[in-house]
Amino acid sequence: GKFGGGFEYLHASDGLGRMDTAFQFTYGQYVTDGLSFGGTLRFHDAKTAAAHKNNMAFDIGALYRPTDRSMKNFSFALVVLDINEPSFAGIGLQKRTYHAGIGYRPDKLTVLDLDWYDIGSVAKRGQVRFGGERQMTKNIALRAGVAQSTFGVGLSLMYKWVTVDYGFQRLKGTNDLNMLSLTANF
Repeated sequence: GKFGGGFEYLHASDGLGRMDTAFQFTYGQYVTDGLSFGGTLRFHDAKTAAAHKNNMAFDIGALYRPTDRSMKNFSFALVVLDINEPSFAGIGLQKRTYHAGIGYRPDKLTVLDLDWYDIGSVAKRGQVRFGGERQMTKNIALRAGVAQSTFGVGLSLMYKWVTVDYGFQRLKGTNDLNMLSLTANF
């Protein structure tokens, strides 16, 4: 199996001035050829101008990469976020959400993804998203994506077992979203 740990900082420049910080620990394990499962334990701190609360959250996921030669460039994923539905006083309940996606690698440096985020719109965020990532050098990757009427871009800087990610999303009807994360894989 593989262990990972990380730190995320999310700043939404909206009217609430929401800032989220999360420390997370992840474990993934191959079960059989092409199939792996994983889970994440996340300590999540959410803050607005009016409230400040922290809580623990749990996520699980499965990834399937077909071993059949005709499907070798595809991968399929199912994810459940916030299984325990953590509550943040003054901010609200993080509802359990379900996600499904498909990835396609037209070459070794490019990934194209299509996913259905928040299936059934449980958290009122249901949407279909499309994106891509291109490995520019051994240490730099660029990504971009669209979701309904919003778009986002990102950059990854990788060195040995450490990755720094930056993401920017333009949101319709509100201010922009910025995210910074630091991840270590073991």
